[in-house]
Amino acid sequence: MRMNQSLACVVALVIGGSILATSASAQPIPSGSYQRSCDNISVYDNSLRARCQTADGDWSNSSLDDYSECEGDIGNSDGGLSCVRNDDRGDDRGDDRGHNRGDRAPAGSYQESCQRESVDGGDLSADCADRNGRVHHSEMQDYRDCRGDISNDNGTLRCSRNIDADNEYSVPTGTWRLTCRDHRVSRNVLIAECRNRQGQWVITSVDLRNCRLGMSNENGRLACIQAAPLGWRLSLYKNTNYRGAGRTFVGDVPNLGRYGFASIASSAYVRAGTWLLCTRVNYGGRCIGLRSGAPNLARLGINDSVRSLRRIR
Repeated sequence: MRMNQSLACVVALVIGGSILATSASAQPIPSGSYQRSCDNISVYDNSLRARCQTADGDWSNSSLDDYSECEGDIGNSDGGLSCVRNDDRGDDRGDDRGHNRGDRAPAGSYQESCQRESVDGGDLSADCADRNGRVHHSEMQDYRDCRGDISNDNGTLRCSRNIDADNEYSVPTGTWRLTCRDHRVSRNVLIAECRNRQGQWVITSVDLRNCRLGMSNENGRLACIQAAPLGWRLSLYKNTNYRGAGRTFVGDVPNLGRYGFASIASSAYVRAGTWLLCTRVNYGGRCIGLRSGAPNLARLGINDSVRSLRRIR
């Protein structure tokens, strides 16, 4: 199968057949650790509202405006809804960092497959899913010494800290390690042999100067992971009408099993753009295009069947 032709045909068929969902019947309840200690949860005009338990066991009514701008987990902080936003991630250098800031978790690709992130001084901890969807508790000391991205390496928090004395750049993080071998860095260039979709090993290289978020293997070609625009977000939920356990994705996911979310989604909510949901890994099987919410995936014939997803550019 030729991926480009197949994808083009699927998209044309989906859009031409009017399978694309056109509107959401309700705003979704966003996922997050706050659901374990909050009730009476509702969403109105991009404001999340809930009654949350305090550290003393009392209950407090709380609201979180513009919750769609949150990055990572939405939590319950002593009875108040809280999250990390883009503009919260400044470079705090004072001696009281990590205290007045409320111990905010640092940015990084690990947030796509980890949950319950917390910071204690300079140490970061989180529960991260491995390639089989199993969740492991991982801790990283002195995360502020990390150079570049903080990632989830098969259930373990990882980052690059030291630069090789013989090279200007160190080996980058990313999913490319799963399907590439014999890698080396020469100055600012990474060289490796990577397997393509036909199983062939191809020698490929890439300039590391623009690879701040890590690396991936794109059909035998090394490619820098690019940050998705803020509007590109799709949330999958275990139950219909955007309820139950959920996870938000900002980029292409060839195998949802790595995030513990394969073949269990019953609803999907799209904030912007058009996404392709497929019933097999690597965007195979039956694929449905979505450009807005689908509160019941059974109506599209893919309930509990989605195993990969990607953005349609």
